[in-house]
Amino acid sequence: PTTVTVCASGCDFTTIQAAIDDPNLMPGSTIQVNDAVHTESEITINKDIVIQGQGAENTIVQAHEIADEATDRVFFIREDTAVFIRDLTIRHGNPDLEPKVLGIRRCGGGIANIGTLMVEGVVIADNIASGGGGVINRGDITFVDTTISNNVTNGIEEPGYQCGTGGGIKNIVGTIKIINSTISGNSTVNMGGGIHAGCGST
Repeated sequence: PTTVTVCASGCDFTTIQAAIDDPNLMPGSTIQVNDAVHTESEITINKDIVIQGQGAENTIVQAHEIADEATDRVFFIREDTAVFIRDLTIRHGNPDLEPKVLGIRRCGGGIANIGTLMVEGVVIADNIASGGGGVINRGDITFVDTTISNNVTNGIEEPGYQCGTGGGIKNIVGTIKIINSTISGNSTVNMGGGIHAGCGST
């Protein structure tokens, strides 16, 4: 495993997705984001990697400059992957109805997870979604020293799916562990302003 860098110029890659998709990037490698503000949406992670910032106050990864104008979330962690995201801010995700994975298409403004995810030293803020304004989970997540704040669920309907729940986190199934973290100031039009836990979740 190696460390590769991402920034607008002068780095190994200009986008996080290009780094992930590079066939030479070995599982277990680190992708270090050097931009102070990096704009990229629907970053799909399908291999075991670390996404590393310079600190939540110094590295922002956003789907759009303005959350209301975004058309996708920030990160999507696929099944059968183990991912570590640390020391950055995730903001301004706002996924639309285009089919990514049924049941989470308009959910998870900041992160949609169906793998195994560790989040440490991260701020997930100012995201919008139909459900799980900040995070939607159908896998396993551990949050450590993380703040999930000011995320919103607006309840726009996805056919056959309960919308408008989990302003900060929507846990459909799977397990979420929250350690030394803050969930504050999130809102929803239905249930679970901070967290909504489905019947199949822990």
